[in-house]
Amino acid sequence: MWAALLLGTGARAQHRPAAAAPLPTGQPLTEALAPDGSLRPGVSSSFDATGYRMGTDPETGAPVFRTAGPGDQHWRDGFGVPGIAGTVSALAIAPKGAVYAGGEFGAAGLIPANCVAEWDGSTWSALGAGTDGRVSALAVSGTDLYVGGEFSTAGGIAASRGAKWDGSTWSTVGTGLNGLVSSLTIANNKVYVGGRFTTTGDGSKVTAYFGIYGPLYLSAPSPFAAQPTFHLYPNPAHGTVSLSGARAEEATLLDLTGRLVHTVRLPPGAASISLAGVAPGVYVVRCGTATRRLVVE
Repeated sequence: MWAALLLGTGARAQHRPAAAAPLPTGQPLTEALAPDGSLRPGVSSSFDATGYRMGTDPETGAPVFRTAGPGDQHWRDGFGVPGIAGTVSALAIAPKGAVYAGGEFGAAGLIPANCVAEWDGSTWSALGAGTDGRVSALAVSGTDLYVGGEFSTAGGIAASRGAKWDGSTWSTVGTGLNGLVSSLTIANNKVYVGGRFTTTGDGSKVTAYFGIYGPLYLSAPSPFAAQPTFHLYPNPAHGTVSLSGARAEEATLLDLTGRLVHTVRLPPGAASISLAGVAPGVYVVRCGTATRRLVVE
């Protein structure tokens, strides 16, 4: 089997001088090509194009031919220039086959689209106003698309690194997160989130580098999962911090990797925890199963 490519200039070819006569039919396409893959001027005939793929010169619009590497014939045509005007770093497929692309770009197929776009099988479209920063992760649940990355708004509304697109409007995912979201997946009606974050967007809940978003809250694996049932003050703290309302005999200070920094025995009532030697940063104080975020200055 061989593919034939017919090149010619119509009836005018009959009047060319003998020196410009067509090459014999069935010659390899390489005989008709210039070194840059374009057609040599004056060539007209039928050529064997097996192993070549035709593209378009982005500057002149003229056809150019490239040899296809092993297996490259399986790549689908139609995604050349202009394509997506930037970097794509995340993809997700909806139940009905639509493909969502996220990354750092301003257009898809000449359609203005801020960092996230939809491909319906034939055309690109924007998702409203998109996001104001890079999209690094996408996940689909039914008709909802969850988007994570390094942005502060989605569709023009405040959305800290996480947002949801329902097919027509954007909404927030709680208060979002305080750092980059780099991965998302959905299972058991929950969104599992990974990235470079330590708390929810408003700082009210510790969720270090991994979280689970359910219907009502962001949760994280032990030792950070429990709701606080005691009080720390002042917070942020420097030198010492006071603790009251604890229902445990000791308190532990952990860094955001879960490493034990300090342990204090708690007397009845209020207690004071020394922060001498503790480096500035964000920590977790744990009393029994309860935890609370502490900022050390």
